[in-house]
Amino acid sequence: YIKNEEYSEAVKALQNEMQSFPRSRAGLSLLAYCYYHMQEFSIAASTYETLVEVCPNIEEYRIYHAQSLFKAGSYAEAFKLVRKFTSSQHSQRLSMLLSSIKYEQDDLLGCKNMLDGCLLDEPETIIAFASLSFKEGNFEDALVKFSEAQDVLGFQPDIAYNIALCHYKLKNYTESSKVLSDVIERTTKDHPELNIGGTKEEGSLRSV
Repeated sequence: YIKNEEYSEAVKALQNEMQSFPRSRAGLSLLAYCYYHMQEFSIAASTYETLVEVCPNIEEYRIYHAQSLFKAGSYAEAFKLVRKFTSSQHSQRLSMLLSSIKYEQDDLLGCKNMLDGCLLDEPETIIAFASLSFKEGNFEDALVKFSEAQDVLGFQPDIAYNIALCHYKLKNYTESSKVLSDVIERTTKDHPELNIGGTKEEGSLRSV
């Protein structure tokens, strides 16, 4: 089921199996994974919390727990958990998570301080700085950074959309329209099942 992304069916099967072994590490791990991908982030966080109790020495589960709390909107609790880490093994992931929490809380200075501790040449860090610049209203700097990230990663629909949005904010309407048209063309080619641009009845292009 999981291989086919049939997460609801996987959850049903796992719950049946776990009636006999409710604290099975493998079962809890798979359940949490399924809930996360179903965007049931609160349930995922609760499941990862149990998994951390079962396997307290595995840092990956603690990170997933904090990440699920973040996705569920429990920013203060997620921040508190991340701050408990003492190992430098996952410093980039944790700093990015902390910066994301600060960003969602509109603490832009705190977000920047967290990003300063990240690997500055990593694409995810560049994108985070670009998003920060955009939120601050510095659209020119955001455009430069989003473009830099795209140069490294190649075409990504979400980055291209943000580039188009920067152009729009800078009143470069022709360039914005050109980038959006490219997003639609590439997305339609790569994912014809979405039928983007095929009808005007339901749905619209959005950042992913």
